[in-house]
Amino acid sequence: MLFIYNPELILQGSVFNIVTAVVSAACGMLAFAACSEGYLFTVMKPWERIIMGLGSALMIIPGITTDIVGYAIFFALIAKQLYTRKKLSTELQ
Repeated sequence: MLFIYNPELILQGSVFNIVTAVVSAACGMLAFAACSEGYLFTVMKPWERIIMGLGSALMIIPGITTDIVGYAIFFALIAKQLYTRKKLSTELQ
């Protein structure tokens, strides 16, 4: 289904467009998997899952603007998850 909206995913287009489309789709799928499982580096809260789902949808939808917003959401939640994991590990020691 993604190939209909983004032909770069079947390697049609310039090298730059193909690479950006593949990276965006891969990050979008990773974000979607984290959203559906409810776990990235630690257990996700319900609001984190909703925001991660929004970020994954934005990365899957073709377009540079949606990709940038999706990346920002995705990496912000990764940073929050890593901070939470580090905080929990220091509390256990």
